[in-house]
Formats: sequence, C-alpha cells, structure tokens
Amino acid sequence: MAVRYVLVFWFSLCPHLTAAVERARLEQNKETKKKLEDAKHDLEVAQRNGNYERASQLRFQTIPELEAMLPRHDSDGVMQHSSNADGSPLPHPLVLHDRVTSGDIARVVAKATGIPVQNLLKGEKEKLIAMEATLRQRVVGQDHVLASVSDSVRISRANLQPPTRPVASFLFLGPTGVGKVCI
Repeated sequence: MAVRYVLVFWFSLCPHLTAAVERARLEQNKETKKKLEDAKHDLEVAQRNGNYERASQLRFQTIPELEAMLPRHDSDGVMQHSSNADGSPLPHPLVLHDRVTSGDIARVVAKATGIPVQNLLKGEKEKLIAMEATLRQRVVGQDHVLASVSDSVRISRANLQPPTRPVASFLFLGPTGVGKVCI
C-alpha cells in the first residue's frame, strides 16, 4: 500500500513520466477494447456454428474479464473506475483520456474567456436561484433593488411575460460607489 502512494507522489513530481505511463495505459485500454470486440465476434460465430462450449467460455469468462479491465465512463464520459490487468485499482485516475468530455470543453473555454469553470458547468436553474446571492457579494445595502432585478430576470427566463416586451426597465440613481453599474 505504501509503495503505491510513493509511486503516486513520485509520478506527481515527474510529469513527463506520468504522461508516458498514462499513454501506455491508454494503449493498453485500446488493446483490451480490440480483444473485447474480437471476443464478441467470436461469440457470435461460435453460437452460429453450434459450438456452445466455446460460446459459454467466451460469454461467461473471457468477455467479463476483458470488461473488468476497461475503465467505466458515466453519461458525461467521465471515468469512474479503472483497474489493472490483475484487477487491482489504479493508483491515480487518468489525466489523458481518449474521449473529449464536457469538463475538457469547459476548461478550454474558461482558459480562452477567463470565465471560471464552475460557472460554465453550472446549470441555468442554479444560476437563477443563486442570482441574488451572487449580486449581493458585489452590491451592499441594495437588497430591495437586487430582489426586483432578480425577480424580473427569473420571470423573463421562465417565459411568463410576452416575448415582445422588454425584460424590465430600471432607472438606477444614487451617488458614486453604491453599485449602480454592478447591477
């Protein structure tokens, strides 16, 4: 167990080695996928030819073993679990992967635009619910104004007003530094 943690620490100090190890792991995954496809094809052929012994060996032994060696992905394409050929878990998750996920796209867009990743991944509903709290961080002492602006935006986004009318009309008055521009 201690050896695994030492290796993870050592790989974190040597990023070029980590990349090489991960590339090798990706190649191993590709080979395993190829073997799995071949085994599924052989299963179909064995069933068609009436070789039921070979078909049961493929279906209940070979294919499950190959599937256990492959990493699992959730609906977003994010890796959930990986294991070595012997079935032991990997010391750390893959940084390199063969699929482009929504997280990858969000990181690229965040780097290009300067918008934080968590804001890009946050859903519209969560943004609307937390709008007042987010505005309250920048504007102090204008709670009634923040409430009316937030309510107007929520009503507009919920399509509860005619689409030909504007979202709202506000006239912000006050001395310098009270947050008119921030709202």
